[in-house]
Amino acid sequence: MTGAELRLASWRLGLQTALLLLACVLLVGVTVFLVADKAAANEGRQAVRTASANVDKPAEAPRGVQIVIERGGRQLATTDLPAGFPIQSDLDATRRDGRPREHLVRRAGERYLVRTERVGDRINQAIYDQEEYEAERPLFGDLDSLSASNGVAVRVPARAGATGGDLLAILERVRADEPDEPFWKGVRAMHAGADALEIEWNEPREPRLVASGPVEVECHLYG
Repeated sequence: MTGAELRLASWRLGLQTALLLLACVLLVGVTVFLVADKAAANEGRQAVRTASANVDKPAEAPRGVQIVIERGGRQLATTDLPAGFPIQSDLDATRRDGRPREHLVRRAGERYLVRTERVGDRINQAIYDQEEYEAERPLFGDLDSLSASNGVAVRVPARAGATGGDLLAILERVRADEPDEPFWKGVRAMHAGADALEIEWNEPREPRLVASGPVEVECHLYG
């Protein structure tokens, strides 16, 4: 192979490595966003189910959840119930057949997760504003702005007006809600900056070839 061919092969290898690194960084950003989004959605479902099954006084409604309690023909509700609630048809149907109902509804341009459930002698209707958790999405910056600061860390930018501390708070809540999410196995630490969050990875381990009969093999574990 001539010197020119070696230089061309080296240039191609360098370009392929750079493209692979860029793809990995973008994949990390998408994964961070999806993990946070999944946990936020689960938080809403858990909140309405906990409230509809356990609350027996409006004052006991958890943060972010509005509640309507119907008992003996009377209704009690939290003071800041959104316009358009309660959904009386759900209350009536659950009173008749005893089956819980849970669905998304739109009122005044906002989406709400609503669960109606019979508990003893009362019917509870829990209401959660989906826009509240979706408001956290814009805190993350553009995926195109992701950058790898070194071989074992990635910098996730915050949107204008948000801070790395805002992103850290979201992801720490995500980790508390779903500690078994495979994503966290690779995270060693997270550091909040003024305008970004740095995620530090555990050191990668290179597979090594071992003898297996007449051949050598290496094992890659993907989790």
